Amino acid sequence: MLSPFGDPLLGDSLFDRMQRIADNIKRDVEYQLSRSFDTFRVLEHRALEDPNNYSSYFMKIKTDDNGHVRVKTIQKEPNSDWKVNVEEYDRGNPAIGQDENKKKTAIEQEKKRENTSLTSTQDDKNKLQTTYPSFFGDSLFERMQWIADSVKRDVENRLNRTFNTFKVLEHKALEDPDQNASYYMKIKTDDNGHVRVKTMQKEPNSDWKVNVEEYDRGNAAIGQSERKSNAALDQGDRKSIGQGERKENTSMDLENKNQTQTANP
Repeated sequence: MLSPFGDPLLGDSLFDRMQRIADNIKRDVEYQLSRSFDTFRVLEHRALEDPNNYSSYFMKIKTDDNGHVRVKTIQKEPNSDWKVNVEEYDRGNPAIGQDENKKKTAIEQEKKRENTSLTSTQDDKNKLQTTYPSFFGDSLFERMQWIADSVKRDVENRLNRTFNTFKVLEHKALEDPDQNASYYMKIKTDDNGHVRVKTMQKEPNSDWKVNVEEYDRGNAAIGQSERKSNAALDQGDRKSIGQGERKENTSMDLENKNQTQTANP
């Protein structure tokens, strides 16, 4: 029996060749069933005996909603059109198809988020490398923190308050029509609050302009708890240091006393 597509495609896998035949007959199958398919993938296939030695195959093809169609195909001459006869059609279950579409959409959205994050990070690196080549060896978050520290006073003036905590949590390079360096940042503030800002620098080494877009005051109770915890840690450190110094001083006093006693028996 001749190959479905002649010798040039003998290097393809058998399923690849069967899928190509399925793609060729898809429109005829849709016409016979009066419906269109997004999914049309070969699941099973086998060669059929033909009294005239034509190329002939049976195929089970997966369709939408996890359904399937069973067909017989025949090609009378190499490179001629494939004829198809639909023998069975199972519509499948729309609920299964919806679940598959949801999973597919979720995977595509996750890939898009990853690509956006990678693109944003690369944009950050490119812009900062141009603006601050002298400290491009620093980590990206360190450079973003440097910018945040530069705009901190302006943010405090706009909000009429001061912050002890001002730490970058998120950052993203922004498109600017004038090719200015521009970034979005979410910055942690006191009491586990945060501020969202947009920054822009028109010329290298010029001042950063900032626009405050959102301010969340946080929770004072959380802030107090964190400060108590930090104070306890500081006291523990000071206590440990003090005890260490006292032990060292006591040890030195005893050593000096022993030396004096040895000198004056």
